Amino acid sequence: MLNDSKPAEEPAQCASQNTKDEDYYFEDGNIVHRSLFERNSAFFSTLFSLPQGDGTCEGSIEDSPIVCQDNAEDIQALCWLIYSSPGDICAQKNPDTIDIPKLISAGCVSHKYEFLTFRDWVLDVMDEFLATHPDKLIPKCGRWDRVRSILILTTTCKRENLSQRIQSDWIRRIALNESNAFTGALRAAEACEDLRNFHGRVYYAHMKATQNISAKNTEPIDIGDVGTYTEEAITKLTEQQRSRFCQGYRSLMSLRPRLTKPPALEDNPTCSVHARECISAWNSWWGRVNTDAWDRDAVEMMEEIKAKLKKDAASHSSLYGSYGRPPPCEDLIRVQAQQMVESFFNGLPDRFLIP
Repeated sequence: MLNDSKPAEEPAQCASQNTKDEDYYFEDGNIVHRSLFERNSAFFSTLFSLPQGDGTCEGSIEDSPIVCQDNAEDIQALCWLIYSSPGDICAQKNPDTIDIPKLISAGCVSHKYEFLTFRDWVLDVMDEFLATHPDKLIPKCGRWDRVRSILILTTTCKRENLSQRIQSDWIRRIALNESNAFTGALRAAEACEDLRNFHGRVYYAHMKATQNISAKNTEPIDIGDVGTYTEEAITKLTEQQRSRFCQGYRSLMSLRPRLTKPPALEDNPTCSVHARECISAWNSWWGRVNTDAWDRDAVEMMEEIKAKLKKDAASHSSLYGSYGRPPPCEDLIRVQAQQMVESFFNGLPDRFLIP
């Protein structure tokens, strides 16, 4: 079980209080190898060239250090990354010895200080690990704030495949009602605008996990609990989060009955039998979808349509399968169904009033 909190960060110390790191403080006067920092980081390359009021370059002598507003663990991880031995590198390729917390710290701080080559190496290692162990990264993080950090980093750096793998496993853990997975995911989504779609999926996954939106939940309750039920996870939410949760619940519940009727099929003036055959076929197909998904909520229904469209496209089969001759406008129907599904999932955050 992952912890939902992290230790308080130590404040940056002034020069007179600096502690000499036993691994990365060098007695020959080079507290860090300046050339490595200048060569690999645009940030430090600029910083080393800026003189202070007395003409001394920051970081050039022990009494004028560069003070970074980071905790010691992150800076140590950065130095570890820069000075890694071949053994350290090889260990990160082994699923049994990979140090996920250290890699996350190193990746985030290297991104902050523009050590882009090192940052990209960290993300490549994470990507390779997740590709073969899709459900192992989050447990190895140890804390949800670390999962949040790596998800935001991968999203910010446009590493779509890696970001989606992390999101998928996180959603899976929310669906399993794993402790603090829901509230931890909300913190991540709220901290990064590019995680807006993930934000909506987080709320929905929690609804499913607690069966707040399912008609399948027939577990009996005590008479005295009818008007007093309060779900524990909801009590941990802020007022705004509770409002979004309730709004999304209301929106999705009110949508499902409306989906029992087929959406209007777009007109096709070039088709002479559009009204007689194509619209009729569309209505019939939609009815079968509803019959198959009679006990599913709106999201599950859209997921089923999405899966069917993907399967039929991959096998080059008719959307109508063995139900009869496909209508002349089958391509139009397929496109409209695809657009409807995409619009629904892109709009899922809107149902929770997510900006």
